[in-house]
Amino acid sequence: MSTFGGASSNNLELLPYTAKKYGESSYLITLKEKPVGEYGITVRNPNSLDEKNIIVASFGIDQ
Repeated sequence: MSTFGGASSNNLELLPYTAKKYGESSYLITLKEKPVGEYGITVRNPNSLDEKNIIVASFGIDQ
């Protein structure tokens, strides 16, 4: 079972991307491929004492 109550088979697909610093506290992420679908970016805070503290930003690409 996954965190959200559904079954999980760890079949995540990764998309190639580039990232560069944007301003003081942001990054500009550019996908090299842009297939239609729903995606998520996970960010872990390496300075956090709680390794379970993960931020997920989700977005979709429409045709």
